[in-house]
Parts: sequence; C-alpha cells; structure tokens
Amino acid sequence: MEGLFIFAGVVMIIFGFLQIILFFKLWGMTNNIKEIKNLYFESTTKNAKSDSSKKIDTIGEIEEGELVINIKTGKQMRVIEHNPLTGKYTCYTNGGTVYEGDFDESEIKLFGS
Repeated sequence: MEGLFIFAGVVMIIFGFLQIILFFKLWGMTNNIKEIKNLYFESTTKNAKSDSSKKIDTIGEIEEGELVINIKTGKQMRVIEHNPLTGKYTCYTNGGTVYEGDFDESEIKLFGS
C-alpha cells in the first residue's frame, strides 16, 4: 500500500511540473500574439493612409469612395469597391461598418445628381 502512495506522489509531482512548464509556454505565446496584432494594425493603418489619399477605380461616372444613393430605397451609401468581373459596386453605410450589398450601376446613382 505504501508503494501506491509513493507512485501517486511521484505522478502528482511530475504532473505539477508539467503544468508549470505549460503555464510559461502559454504566457510566451500571448507575447507572440501581441506582436502579431501590432504588426497587423501597423500594416492596416499604412494601407488605410495610402488608400484614402487616392481614388483607385473609375468605371463610368462612379468612383470608389463616392457617395451614392440606392434608387429603390433612397438610402445613402458609400462605394467601397468595384468588381470589374461582375460590374457591381460594393456599398456600405454607417461609416463603412454596415454592408448594404453589391449593386449594378443601374441600381445606384451619384449623391447630389
């Protein structure tokens, strides 16, 4: 019976030691995630600055970044992207946070026209 207690004690000590190693490995991984997050936000900030300074795509009258109105609903939206393969404009509202859909040029018109 005493041998069983010694065996259980050794197993518990090894298990505890492995738990401590696992704790420090997870802690080190969280630092790596912070670095990855910082790199991601730096690159998106650089892309946003370079994208906001120029108009990228002009098809017909509508350019990326223009304000447009959905003819059916009268809702004001901003063109974020134009897909030349489908000929549709991706539009968002609420400062670019709410996706409204992809529209043909016949479904939208420039704001103020």
